[in-house]
Amino acid sequence: MAKKEQKDIDNFAIKGEYMKDFTYAQKHDYIRKGGTVCPICRSDQLEGSCFDADAGTAYQRINCLECNLEFNDCYTLTDIELMD
Repeated sequence: MAKKEQKDIDNFAIKGEYMKDFTYAQKHDYIRKGGTVCPICRSDQLEGSCFDADAGTAYQRINCLECNLEFNDCYTLTDIELMD
């Protein structure tokens, strides 16, 4: 594991069981990579649950199987399409 990755994991542990929020860089990197790697440990071992939707926004709980981080992916309605 790279030093930066270990530092991120150490910072997560120091802050306690739950972080208050991700940094801008963590969010930007996670979104840029299409939500395919954990924003803390960079593992691709992510597991998603079902979606919850409310007024144009949907949420999916994501769990990293490597570092046990739990967070929500947040989706916003951007388009509609007719069904064939």
